[in-house]
Amino acid sequence: MDVEVINLDDDSDNDSTTSSLTIGRGELSSPASSPSPSSTFGQDDFMTDEDFEAYVSGISGAVLSSPTPARPRALAYTVQSPTRTPISEINYQGRTYKLGKFVELHDGTFLRLNRIFHSSEGTVILGPKFERLETMDSLMPDRVNELCWVVDLGDVNSTGQPHSEEVKVPLSMVRRPRIIRITNHPYTRTSAVQNRDDGLLFCRIKYTRKWVRISTTSSRGAARIVEEAITYLAPEECQTSFSVSKPFLRENWRGRPPAGSGRQPRRYTFGDGFCGAGGVSRGAQQAGLKLVWAFDKSLSAMNSYRANFPSSLAETSDVADFLTNDSSDIRVDILHVSPPCQPFSSAKTIAAAHDDANEACLFSIWRLIEKCRPRIVTMEETSGLKERHKEWLYAIIHTFVELGYSVRWGIVNCKDYGVPQSRRRLVILAAGPGESLPPFPQPTHGTTPGLLPLHTILDAIGAIPSTAPDHDLERAERPFHRPPYDPRQLAKTLTCSGGDNYHPSGTRTFTLREAASLQTFPIQHVFCGPGVMQQIGNAVPPVLARALFGEVVRSLTHTDHPETVIID
Repeated sequence: MDVEVINLDDDSDNDSTTSSLTIGRGELSSPASSPSPSSTFGQDDFMTDEDFEAYVSGISGAVLSSPTPARPRALAYTVQSPTRTPISEINYQGRTYKLGKFVELHDGTFLRLNRIFHSSEGTVILGPKFERLETMDSLMPDRVNELCWVVDLGDVNSTGQPHSEEVKVPLSMVRRPRIIRITNHPYTRTSAVQNRDDGLLFCRIKYTRKWVRISTTSSRGAARIVEEAITYLAPEECQTSFSVSKPFLRENWRGRPPAGSGRQPRRYTFGDGFCGAGGVSRGAQQAGLKLVWAFDKSLSAMNSYRANFPSSLAETSDVADFLTNDSSDIRVDILHVSPPCQPFSSAKTIAAAHDDANEACLFSIWRLIEKCRPRIVTMEETSGLKERHKEWLYAIIHTFVELGYSVRWGIVNCKDYGVPQSRRRLVILAAGPGESLPPFPQPTHGTTPGLLPLHTILDAIGAIPSTAPDHDLERAERPFHRPPYDPRQLAKTLTCSGGDNYHPSGTRTFTLREAASLQTFPIQHVFCGPGVMQQIGNAVPPVLARALFGEVVRSLTHTDHPETVIID
């Protein structure tokens, strides 16, 4: 099916003249099948009086209409102007279609009738598009008669056309009317037989893709997706009779909050899974979060963590051992997980002995979320997880959605937030039932007017005192000869071995303290050996974490205390 995207700013849509239109049977369409008497519905599967009347009217129209002629009959209307004429309802193929109702298209997708227009080119319908979950790869759970509301936003789509939240299709694509419930009630599996062809349909989820143009030489240049989100519908997006409040959803997932807990703003609690030396926790602390616990199986990394965050419960353990804690002891508002990412790195080309164990860490996320019941989950991984291992990324997204979490994901470059290196990372944000999904933080550094200048190598290492810990110049000045370069530029991506980086003088490598500063660790952050360079290279840059959790705090504060204004 060719789906044309229409610009919502089209002034011709504002014509106040409306009418009804009758179109004869066409050769492309077939009448709807009557409901099977043996169809069994669940407790939520019922029609309102209006739905029943419309459905019976549609069936009756199909029975009473005349046989399909050899050729489509002429359209029964008079063209009044060359502009598009808005229509409030239309009779087509023996059925009446009204604004606000839903239709199934011949390609198996669905549309809500937001607008109907007739022009010299024919009759078209416009509205949001819906697809069955089963058609959306492994991103979504496989649920019969459950739909996803699909939205594309941004400059242009893959064909160079401007995006909008409505799609436009010719009337000939309409197969039959369908009844769709737009709801945010939690999904529950029932024992009832679900009739795929004629049963009620439900939509609880919206899938949004954000596009940007990658070619600036043409107005119809190619585009790519830069951000994706799967969100459970908010109450205001649902049909009134089929919505529940956000507090109800939150309490259903996390339990009732303690008495008096919502009366005044408080510090949100934070747990750090696979914490390493504490890059994420450092950024969370800078964003005002209360560090409650952390775990990692690396002894030296946990020694570093304890040295920097003595008040946090820090366990040297793998995720399985950590999950033996009582749920009430590890319940937090915000959970971060950064499982080992080497198997998914863009630089990885061969298998390694620990790949299976590292991949198993990804699937431990399910149990960790179930036990901690966080309001918000964040995750940071190598960009290779999205670019080269999409099946694993989809498995992670599927896990969040199955648990009832809305989720947003995309590639960010750390340099946009003040990290003095070009470092592309996959960031995932997830919000539990009844929570608002925070946005990605807006870039703070760059060449765009209004942003701070990019942070450079010189900015990061130029003021390190000679007495700073881990600043061993003698060790860095071992025999080393490379071409010198201008330090007023970005470093290359820092890795567990330092990567293709060296001091701008060309006479030595970076010291451990310089490497830590390139990762934006503050001078007072200490490291315990062995394997300090690996701890630094594995870390999430604290300033990226601070920007991320700043948005999370803003979102939670707005949910809990809408009147509160947060000033950075």
